[in-house]
Amino acid sequence: MDTMETIIDRNKLLNIARAVQAFTEHKKYNLIDSVFPDEGPFARRLYHKHVDFFTAGATHRFRVLGGGNGSGKSFSGSVELTYHMTGEYPEWWQGHKFKKAIKVWVICESGSLWRDSMQQSLLGSVGEEQGTGLIRKELLHDTKSMPGVPGAVGQIQTKHKNGGISSVTVKTFEMGRNQFQAATLDLIIFDEEPPDDIYSECIARLRGVKGVKEPGKCMMMFTPLKGLSEVVMRYLPNGRFPVGGTHPEHHDRYSIAISWDDAPHLTEEDKATMIAEMPPNERDARTKGIPALGSGRVYPVSEDDIKVRPFEIPEYFPRAYGLDFGWNNTAALWIAQDPTTQVKYVYAEYKKGKVTDSQHVHAIKQRGEWMSGAADPSGGGRRDDGKMRIDYYRSLGLDLHPGYNGLASGIGQVYTELEAGTLKIFSNLQMIFDELRVYRYDAKDPNKIARNQDDHLLDTLRYIMSIFEMISVSHYDVEMGDVDPYDNYKDSRDIDPLTGY
Repeated sequence: MDTMETIIDRNKLLNIARAVQAFTEHKKYNLIDSVFPDEGPFARRLYHKHVDFFTAGATHRFRVLGGGNGSGKSFSGSVELTYHMTGEYPEWWQGHKFKKAIKVWVICESGSLWRDSMQQSLLGSVGEEQGTGLIRKELLHDTKSMPGVPGAVGQIQTKHKNGGISSVTVKTFEMGRNQFQAATLDLIIFDEEPPDDIYSECIARLRGVKGVKEPGKCMMMFTPLKGLSEVVMRYLPNGRFPVGGTHPEHHDRYSIAISWDDAPHLTEEDKATMIAEMPPNERDARTKGIPALGSGRVYPVSEDDIKVRPFEIPEYFPRAYGLDFGWNNTAALWIAQDPTTQVKYVYAEYKKGKVTDSQHVHAIKQRGEWMSGAADPSGGGRRDDGKMRIDYYRSLGLDLHPGYNGLASGIGQVYTELEAGTLKIFSNLQMIFDELRVYRYDAKDPNKIARNQDDHLLDTLRYIMSIFEMISVSHYDVEMGDVDPYDNYKDSRDIDPLTGY
């Protein structure tokens, strides 16, 4: 016969077992409570860029999270979506808060990719009981399957803490533009970069209703494998993520990139396995969230391959500069060549607009009045304009000559030298790298350069490269009187402004 003491001990064990079971059940159906914790190996402070992206939602309507593979970008989007749909925001949350049930579109490349990514995060793995994902089981109202995609859910409905039912409708790029019309939404989420026509159609769905609701918000998480596409260029001025995240011209747009270094959950073994499977031209995009080179770039070379640390140019290096005229922007580049290796270095840049010609000339002379330069033979207009502009600048004291203006051959020469490693650019020259990132061919006519690009420095580069060997001279030789740079080149009056010869 059991003693009273034995019975009490059994009751204690039973209570402990029940408590453990209750805890396990709670954890199973309340995953959202464990994400971005205060402390531990996955503490919020270790994911400060992800949190910055959340926070920016309070002040920006449009946000972009560029991330490498496995960096947690889609999971972060799923976490934020869960908070918005349920209205249950954690104490640490400083981003936007919806105060009532909302209507959302989640837009993905395909139904299968949605199923294996965001759906799994929100609802739990396919084949398991719904409610084991980020959305609490008790708050799940209903789900509807996606036709034609086994295991995929096309709609999710959840209860909102303030009443009402939030709904998420899943759409894919494959559906076409017509399927993205006739709706007014609170939030749109792009899981990967959409085609430009779909993006534009979706943004139109975010209009508000005067006196009833505010305009909706948009967020996009993507690995920038398509390069500087039309969609990406809306957020990345000059082809790079803006300092501080905010677009300098559109203050309602915020962009941030997260790399593998910002994802402490990735082990070195994980990284090694993934990078072994990556094509070299996609590694920056897949590891750092930096846009890939893209098929439309005029100069598809990696910045890391052409950048060099700045150094003092020796006096015996031949030098020359290039000049492109313009009222809005007059641009100049300076190039020096190592006579031993024959490698050319772009070591200085200048770009300024809406100032007088004499101010431009003064700035150029400051870098060495003794140097010769190659200029736009058209002067930014007709042939006669080029001759007049060059002659005028020569009257102000510059030894200036017309460069060669053949676009295709000029691009070919520059690209050949960049790829061969015989043309390098100092890493501190931000303006020319900004132009290189966005310099691309027209999407509709790949034989033409896209219009409305800031490419003045790159035009300058073509001009100086075309006649560098003819006009370059070292400062040492000039000082010694061994070379007269003014005799290095024929008078511009004898030169065809198109060919330079």
